[in-house]
Amino acid sequence: MSSLIRLTAVYAAIVASFAAVAEAFPELTRHGYVSCTACHVAPNGGGALTSYGRNLSRELLSTWGASREAEVLHGALPEKWMKDLDESKFHFGGDARWIQTHRENTAVKTGQFFLMQANVEAAYDQGSWAIALSSGKIEDPRSKKEFQFVSPRYYGLLRFDDNSSLRAGRFPTAFGLNLADHTLSIRRPLGLGPEVERDNLEFSWIGERDQVFASLTSSAPSTSETDRERAISLRYDRILNERSRVGGSLWQGEGGSETGGSRFSRFMIAIHSIVNISHDFFFTGEFDRQERNDKPVSGTNLTQSQYAFLRIHYEPLRGIVPFLQYQHERGDVNLDSSEANKYGLGINLYPRPHFEILGIWNRVSRQSVWSDEAYLLLHYYL
Repeated sequence: MSSLIRLTAVYAAIVASFAAVAEAFPELTRHGYVSCTACHVAPNGGGALTSYGRNLSRELLSTWGASREAEVLHGALPEKWMKDLDESKFHFGGDARWIQTHRENTAVKTGQFFLMQANVEAAYDQGSWAIALSSGKIEDPRSKKEFQFVSPRYYGLLRFDDNSSLRAGRFPTAFGLNLADHTLSIRRPLGLGPEVERDNLEFSWIGERDQVFASLTSSAPSTSETDRERAISLRYDRILNERSRVGGSLWQGEGGSETGGSRFSRFMIAIHSIVNISHDFFFTGEFDRQERNDKPVSGTNLTQSQYAFLRIHYEPLRGIVPFLQYQHERGDVNLDSSEANKYGLGINLYPRPHFEILGIWNRVSRQSVWSDEAYLLLHYYL
């Protein structure tokens, strides 16, 4: 418990000190775009882009880019067609991600290169309501069946006014930072990675200084019976200086096998922030605490877990962002052998609109055994 208190105190101190001088916000929002709806149809971001969002990817994210390069098909469509598309109610998005992995220690040396994901998304936005559908393929490198056809995101959205909306469908639940990298300690170990698809009913309220996301969420039917879960999630963000944010998330869920006699309930709490240290340096962080109560046929088993993610970014030139990263995992706070610490060095590159390159090397300590873990991600977004 003392280690938890120390880690929480250190995290809170970092957030407080950085927030006091905050001037910017990571990627686009660190330039003052604190609402995801400036660039995306979805209130919580991701998926189909607005024309305004495409232009920002050239003007603020990418190192280089021609005047029409951020458009669909890199400006290959006739200018009139593109103007008509921008003025229409249709919006498009899509992603293709390739990854090279590497893991090495005294006992093992492994690595793989594969296409993780390839999908497209289309949205129709009427103003007071919108619908969106994504379809494509994902590759499971552990399976002989190379590809699976999936529809990872689809929803209907009803806007009550400029601030509030209700969304229903399949999409990531608003909890924590919602970073795209699902390999992080604050994602996959908590069951928040893409391997568990979730159906959601989400209410959002987005104001100038405050954002609230309240969700009812349920694991998709394709989830194994022992991992299925229904939960209530709440996320709150406070905007600081119009360019940074701190927030917290709560999660209360229960699930498991009805027929197998093995049920569970869990409660999660998270504090998270994205703030600036100076004009060129900025900080991203999250701390999660989980209490899980497994209920076998006889008795109960309570496990407390904690996870942390801290990243210091530096942007010497637009679109070139090296960073230092620390991750902490302790699957059982009472069990030293469940702890892992990862010390990382990486770089994020946005050379031109539509392209992202992310490389990271981690030095990982597990039970006094050190490993090298690295990956290179190549991302093309439509």
